[in-house]
Order: sequence, then structure tokens, then C-alpha cells
Amino acid sequence: MERRFGGTGKDRGAGVGVATYAVVCRERVEAVTAAVADGPVGGYVLEGPGGVSVLFDAPAARGGGPVAERALLHPAMALARRLGDPVALLLSADLRARLCAVPARGGPPLALSWAAEPPLTPDPEARHARLAEWESRAGRIATLLSRPDAAAELATIRNESGPGLEQPTGDALLTRACDALILPGNAIGCSPLLHDPSELDTAIRVNATGPTPRNPGLLNRLRSRDRQAG
Repeated sequence: MERRFGGTGKDRGAGVGVATYAVVCRERVEAVTAAVADGPVGGYVLEGPGGVSVLFDAPAARGGGPVAERALLHPAMALARRLGDPVALLLSADLRARLCAVPARGGPPLALSWAAEPPLTPDPEARHARLAEWESRAGRIATLLSRPDAAAELATIRNESGPGLEQPTGDALLTRACDALILPGNAIGCSPLLHDPSELDTAIRVNATGPTPRNPGLLNRLRSRDRQAG
């Protein structure tokens, strides 16, 4: 079954609830603009502290339901290939969030996913194993994004709630992750699935001249399972 990101239920439209859909990288704006123009999907480029954000044109959803995640990943993968450097796809919806690190030259993307309702793990051994797995994945993502020294800080970003603690929003989680990885966070809270990016004063429109998007086989190997340290 295709992984989808966004609203749920038959009455929810494509992209409903998706507060953030952006691709970020540490590149010069000129290089990113050229790569988007040469790619399969156009969008809006925003230069910000630490790099550049891209708001790709929203893909169409089949049957009016939530957008298939592979359709959101495809432009990010094309951008990483053209830049020759990894990029990060940012997604959020209410209390959910996902940061997907996309390699430049082959290999499956790696993702950290924060669930709206973090699973409870009362068993100490299971909890320890879950934390170890979370920390390992955070380390691999930090390394893929050329910030291995940020692994420990990235692993501490969890959406646990409890007495005296308010569960963070998906955008708050992505902001902390971008801060840890020194990635631009200026597009967090922006989603072409919901709003017209042309309304942003600093957005540069870039039309794509590359080949028409196709279903990338690499995405079938995506192993970004929802994992949350309990």
C-alpha cells in the first residue's frame, strides 16, 4: 500500500492538514535555481539563513485523497541528483512530522518520523531497544546530511508528552531538527498543498524544463517507517 501524508478519511482533500511541504539544502541559490529549472517539477525558491528552501508545485492526488508520499519525494530526489549533494524533505501535519534525508547518488532515502500519538513502551527492554534504534537512525541521517556531529542533538528531538509537558507541533519538531542540522527553516509552515507560494515576498518562481515526472522505482525501496522513541 502506498504511504500517504496528509488528511485522512474520504472527506479529506489532497494536502489537507499538511502545514509544511518543503525541500531544504545547504547550497547557493544560483545552483538550486538552475537545478530546479533543469528538473521535472517547478516551484518557488527561497534563500534563507544557512541555505535554500524549495516549495515544489503541489502534485495532483488520485481520487482527491491525501497525496502519495512518493509524489512528494520525487522532486526532492531529482534535485539531489542535479545538485550532487543530499537534500532534506520536510513534511508536517498537525502533531505529525517527517524529515526525509535524500542522498545525491542512489540509495534509499532515510526518514525520522514523529507520530501524532507516540506509542507507549512500558517494557524497559523494549523501550531501550526503541531508543537505540531511534538514535541509530538519527546518526545515519545526520551523517548523510553532512552533519555527523549533530547526531546526538537530533536524537533528543522527540514528541513525548506528559505531566507538565505540552506535545510539540510538527512544525516545532522540524524547526528543532533544522536547527540541529544547520539547515534553513524559513519554509517551515509553508505548503504549496494548501497555499499559493507566490504570495511570499521573497519567493522566486522557477519553471521546470526537464522531463515529465515518472514513477521512480527507487521509492519502492523507501524504508522510512514511522518510528518514534517512546
